[in-house]
This record gives sequence, structure tokens and C-alpha cells, in this order.
Amino acid sequence: MRIFFMTPNPENPSRNQVNASHDLVRSYASPGTQIDFGAPDDYPGAHVLVKIQGEGALPGLHHVISTTAFIRKVAWAQHQGYDAVIQSNTFDPCVEEMRLAVSIPVIPTFRTTLHVATMIADRLVG
Repeated sequence: MRIFFMTPNPENPSRNQVNASHDLVRSYASPGTQIDFGAPDDYPGAHVLVKIQGEGALPGLHHVISTTAFIRKVAWAQHQGYDAVIQSNTFDPCVEEMRLAVSIPVIPTFRTTLHVATMIADRLVG
């Protein structure tokens, strides 16, 4: 099984993308499961994220602008032979749109975590 674990923001080539969290995620996988990491390619308007973060405001506009990039990347993952895509942003942007574009599972981390929590907890306190 091959899983593509997609981070929400375009990759920064000047930064080392491999870190301890990759090893941790891979440690959760069953033997024989390959987990690769990546991100959507840079997209028009990507500098919106830099600007609004610099202003200390994060209204979610960057998620809307990135929809096309997410869809392209999940289609690429399917074409590359991945069996599933895990979207690592807890806001779960573009998940429904990505699911419409491909036939492999697109798994959002927040909704999946919430679903599991509701199955094992007596109640959820917000």
C-alpha cells in the first residue's frame, strides 16, 4: 500500500522538508505500507498566505485560493499509483472537491479524528 501524506502549503525548497514528524507518521503504518510526503505545487495567489500571516490575520482565504492546487496534486497522486491521500491540515480544506476528482480515498485528519473520538468517548466537551 502506498499513501501520499499531503501538507497544506506549497513546499519551500529552501527548507528541509524531512523532520521527526515524518518518522512518527511512518511509525503508525502497518508493515509494507509506504508513506510519502508532499504538498500542492505553488499556485497563483500563494503569496496571499505570506501576506495575511504577516498581518497576523488568517481568515481562511488561502484555502479557497488553493483549491485548484489541491485537486491537481491529488489527481497527480492517483496517477502515480498511490492508494490513498491523507490531507494533513486540520481545517480539511478542499476535501470534498478532491474526493470528486479521484477514485482513491482522500482522508481528512480533523474529520477522521473527530469521528474516532465520537466512537470511543462517552461525550465530547467543546
